[in-house]
Amino acid sequence: ARTNFTVLIQGESGSGKSFVAKIIHNYSLGNKGPFVSVDCGAIPETLIESELFGYEKGSFTGAGQQKKGYFESANGGTIFLDDIENLPFHLQSKLLKIVHDKRMQRIGSTKSIPLDVRLIAAANIPLEKLIKSGKFRSDLYFRLNEFGLFIPPLRERKEDIMYLATIFLNMASRELGKKISGFSPEAEAVIKSHYWPGNVRELKNIVRRAALMCEDEILPEYLILDKFDSENKESLPDVKFDGNISETKSLKDIFSELERDIILKTLQKTKWNRKKAAEILKIDYKTIIYKIKNYNL
Repeated sequence: ARTNFTVLIQGESGSGKSFVAKIIHNYSLGNKGPFVSVDCGAIPETLIESELFGYEKGSFTGAGQQKKGYFESANGGTIFLDDIENLPFHLQSKLLKIVHDKRMQRIGSTKSIPLDVRLIAAANIPLEKLIKSGKFRSDLYFRLNEFGLFIPPLRERKEDIMYLATIFLNMASRELGKKISGFSPEAEAVIKSHYWPGNVRELKNIVRRAALMCEDEILPEYLILDKFDSENKESLPDVKFDGNISETKSLKDIFSELERDIILKTLQKTKWNRKKAAEILKIDYKTIIYKIKNYNL
């Protein structure tokens, strides 16, 4: 955090990338400056250049007055470009030059403006895939990826699930003015067993919704779970715990053995197509490569 490194955060939607970006800013040398968050996927392609870099009065039809862009507004602080994969290809070279030179020009201006801005970018899909398909510049990728972070999906951070669920329940209790004792054991089991395709964002929404409907304790019937992952889950290999427990094995060891077995069977099913296996298991390609090595498959 306390450097001027450009950071690229990758991970699934809802996994907490914007939260991590804000933490980096809060601990950075420019934490007294602004934190400007830009969703590159929410701005129409025809407007994104003027929104990012600003414009001079009369530079195009409708430019009735001078306007600062997001980069200029973030001077002295951090700009967070979320969903960077949606940045139009023709603007990627301009962004590369601005990040390299630390200077920019508004549209319609010849004046160069110095920038003191920390750049953090985030992507929902691996940018390496877009580079191979010619939709993202490799030189921009390497410039953004001075320091890379991968946020694992919630289903790969099972120890976080109830910790986060409790935080979200406390937040919802305060918001709704209700005193809620917690989760019943049955509700906790449902939460732990869910696949969480929407990650942390989905967990927060479901807990908040359950808090609205419950009386004094969260019961399973209040947990309205999304079913987006049902099709993918049906394609997973059927691996069951045999019930044999050794006094020398921890719960973590048992889970690791099950995980190894599932990954191995999925790889066999896909004839060792690691990319396809990662898609079936809904994990990142880098994650399955790491696990193949870790489990010596």
